[in-house]
Amino acid sequence: MATFADERQRYSLRNLADDFEEIILEELDFAREASIMAEIGENVADDERVRVPETYDDLCSEQVVAMEYVEGRKITDDDALEAAGTDATEMATLVARTYLRMGLVDGVFHADPHPGNLAVTDTGQLVIYDYGMSQRLTAKEQDEITDLYRTLVRRDVDGLLNALIALEVLDPGVDRVAVRRVLELVIENLEGEADVTWRLIITELLSMLHDFPFRIPPNVMLLMRVGTVGEGVCRSLDPEFDFISVTRSFLVDHGFIESELETLFEDVKADVRRSAPVLAGLPARTDAVMGQLERGELVVRTDPVDSAPGGDPGVGYAVIAAGLVVAAGLFAFHEDPYELVSLAAAVVALVQYLRVRRAARAR
Repeated sequence: MATFADERQRYSLRNLADDFEEIILEELDFAREASIMAEIGENVADDERVRVPETYDDLCSEQVVAMEYVEGRKITDDDALEAAGTDATEMATLVARTYLRMGLVDGVFHADPHPGNLAVTDTGQLVIYDYGMSQRLTAKEQDEITDLYRTLVRRDVDGLLNALIALEVLDPGVDRVAVRRVLELVIENLEGEADVTWRLIITELLSMLHDFPFRIPPNVMLLMRVGTVGEGVCRSLDPEFDFISVTRSFLVDHGFIESELETLFEDVKADVRRSAPVLAGLPARTDAVMGQLERGELVVRTDPVDSAPGGDPGVGYAVIAAGLVVAAGLFAFHEDPYELVSLAAAVVALVQYLRVRRAARAR
């Protein structure tokens, strides 16, 4: 490894090898699989549309998983969906929301949602098989992964950077300015895409981070797999399926993010907070400018657009008048009547402009 990879790549490859070993060993532990299978079954028991086969604990061991036989047909079988009277888009949405619930709400999830592990019963239930590749999350990991989803959906660059550091994808000592520029570029690239998918987001993100030492912890890697493989299943059911839109809807329904209207309102409030210091200083600055005008201390220098005779010698007064009119519009929201003073000054500047033009014509 030291011969063929630089230090940055060795960091990533070493962690990748260690994480892969951990996942493989866990997948071979059938007692663990049976335990997680039973836990997920309990978590989704309140949803009649989802079916997890029951396990027979007295027959399970580290080498054997004994479970209920549940008959179903492959989820991507069009005839199976039609026979069950289930709409393809409806089933795709059920798959997406079920897996989002596992990871973000329940904290334990099935991580291998390929078509061979997903089936539909004759009554239209979604059946999930094979829990060898699965994972439990701590409450802290759930919060951090939820932050990752939230920031990706909202395309929040600063939030995304913080989420990646919290998840230990990036080292806390990473050059935040450099990474932020990269993440901004990722968001810009996504903005230019007509069809933004989860796979595209992950591919773009990882390809742009290759210049920084980073690792994908096992839990994050499995969730990325769930997203990309699950999205592939959903798109095989409905080619127009919008995984990002469904994710946003799920996050809103469970209170992880605000509705679009609330988000807009929060953005406006943030803009007002950032602008408040500037707006608060405008009256004082305008008073100073008005004082300079009254004392004749304000001089406006302009370079004529056309130096030939017959140019407009009063253009400076016109600029001042226009600026004062704009200022009056801003002052209209202030409790003191500064807008009246600004409008009066604009009128004075406009009159002076007309006088200068008249005098120039007379010459």
